[in-house]
Amino acid sequence: MREIINQLRETLHDQDYKDKESPNALLLFTFRNWNMNRGVAWVELDDVPENMGVRLNVIRKAVAKEIGYTPVFYPLGLQLIVSGKGLSLAGLDPQDYVAKINNQTAMIQSLFLIDTESYSFAAGRSWGQTVTSKLQDAIEETLLRELGKRSDASSKSQLCTRCGDRMNSARWVCEACVNKVDAAQDEVRNSPKKRILTLLIVLTIVVLFALIVLRASSI
Repeated sequence: MREIINQLRETLHDQDYKDKESPNALLLFTFRNWNMNRGVAWVELDDVPENMGVRLNVIRKAVAKEIGYTPVFYPLGLQLIVSGKGLSLAGLDPQDYVAKINNQTAMIQSLFLIDTESYSFAAGRSWGQTVTSKLQDAIEETLLRELGKRSDASSKSQLCTRCGDRMNSARWVCEACVNKVDAAQDEVRNSPKKRILTLLIVLTIVVLFALIVLRASSI
C-alpha cells in the first residue's frame, strides 16, 4: 500500500495540504487558515474490530488532538482513511460512521474503508460542503485509480456488497447502490426538520460555551 499512500500524498500536496508527522497514522495532512481547519489521516488496522464505531472514535480523538481544534470557534473536519484485511467482507458501510450533524467539534466528514486483500474500497460522506467536497472527490479519484490498477492486475472482479452484482471496479459498492444512498441523503439533508435541528444544536453549544466563559470571568 506504500505506493498508493505516496500517490495520495501527491494528491494532497496539490490541494495545498501540509504533511505532518504522526505516531497514530500512516499519513496525516492538514489545512489550516483563519476560518478553516481540515485534516486527512490514513490509519491501518491489524484486525477487523467487533465494534468499528468505537475504534473509529478512538482514532478520531487521537488524530484530532494532534491537529488541534477549538469547539464552536475552530472545529475540525476530518477525512479518515482506514485500511485493513477483510474489511469488504465485514458488512461495513462507511456511511454509518460519518458525522450526521455539524456539532462544531471534531467530526468525521468522510470515511474511506480499504480492503488490502481485494484492493477495493467504499466511501461515505456527511453533509456536503462545497470546499471540502472537492478534497473528498480528489481522494476518491486517487483511490479508485490506484486500487483499480492492482485489482485489474490480480484479475479480481468485485461483487457489490449491497446488491451482489458483479462489477469491474475497485469499489466494493456498485455505482447504482451509491447513487441510491446519495439520493436518500440529499432528501434528508434538505428536509426542514434536519435544518432546524442542526441550528438548534449549534445555538445550544454557543449558549453553553458563552455561559462557561461568563462564569469563568466572574470567578
